[in-house]
Amino acid sequence: MTETTRLLLVEDNTGDALLIRELLASAEDGSHFAIEHVTRHGDALARLAPGHGFDVVLHDLGLPDSQGLAPIERLSREHPELAIVVLTGTTDDRVGIDALKHGAQDYLVKGRVDPELLSRAIRYAQERRRTERALRASEKRHRELFEMSMGLICIHDLDGRLCTVNPAAAAMLEYRVEELEGRPLQDFVPADYQPAFLEYLAAMRATGEHRGLLVLRAQSGALRVLQYHNRAYTEPDGRRVVIGHAQDVTERRQYEQRLREMSFTDPLTGLYNRRYLMHREQSATPEQRFGAIVIDLDHFKQINDTYGHQRGDEVLTGIGQFLQRHARRGDAVVRMGGDEFLVLLKDVDLHEAEALAERIKADAASAPCGFSIGVAVREPGEPLEKTIDRADLTLYRIRVELRGYERRKHTGQEL
Repeated sequence: MTETTRLLLVEDNTGDALLIRELLASAEDGSHFAIEHVTRHGDALARLAPGHGFDVVLHDLGLPDSQGLAPIERLSREHPELAIVVLTGTTDDRVGIDALKHGAQDYLVKGRVDPELLSRAIRYAQERRRTERALRASEKRHRELFEMSMGLICIHDLDGRLCTVNPAAAAMLEYRVEELEGRPLQDFVPADYQPAFLEYLAAMRATGEHRGLLVLRAQSGALRVLQYHNRAYTEPDGRRVVIGHAQDVTERRQYEQRLREMSFTDPLTGLYNRRYLMHREQSATPEQRFGAIVIDLDHFKQINDTYGHQRGDEVLTGIGQFLQRHARRGDAVVRMGGDEFLVLLKDVDLHEAEALAERIKADAASAPCGFSIGVAVREPGEPLEKTIDRADLTLYRIRVELRGYERRKHTGQEL
């Protein structure tokens, strides 16, 4: 069964109104129309109260109470559920086109209308109105998604200038949306990360898609780490823009960093552990120089046996603090295990490493217990463990020589 279309005809000419009724009644496409006729625009507005039930308004532009296309625009704005077909007595297409711009879905020229054309225009207007409503609903959903998303969404051009930013992204950077739009994204990239950002822009121009990590600085100075997946699109006017979607992973990265630091940290002393040495060696270049100062505590077992393990732990912690006071910026103090420690020196030669070892020995009186010390410097391409072994060997030799000296002194042998 064909559905009946309820149509409100707004036409002040009785003859034209009668003709339209006859044309719709004689349409052979199976369409059915229930028509109500009013002669003034004001009467039409009165009929279009809430719950009016009309599907289409067929509206003459030449009504005595009309003011150009203003009534069409008002109808379209106040009744988006209605399809509007304009009737005009002029053959100037510009009039009909202007009507479409003001909200009508189609227009017809009086005197050129046959039953099928009129029926088809009404059905076309209804379908176009449904499409417009669907598009508006889709735009509304996308706008709400953009506005309400907790993810960070922006649009920027291929030079990095921000076109649109959603509230979540603005809040993350501690700005208002209007303070960000129009600004270069580079303004928020710290200096150390500018080269990576320029590489990102180059990749977007070349391939139109990129994903990775981006570091931005908020207004307070805090650094935010974003994980993004962005694509480039061509706008209707031909401009290429990038739609960016990102997630703030700053806290996750900080947590991962804390876990990494914990895995590299000795729980008793808070110093680095052997796992940290593996990390340093993996990141080192073959030619990079390291100095190794190995420290072994003297008679530590006797301290544990005499005063207990709590005192032993205090000595280990104290030695760690003692060595940290003597380490330079960029050096690392490592607890190798038990009562063995290492000061890993960055970018030194043997003379510099031995000089620092001498300063440590000169301050031995402020250490919580005595210790022996050995020094070595990494040779090009040498595994770090081998450098430490060579430092251990020098410590052993010094300790053997010291024991021989003490034995000869104890027996009264000539020194």
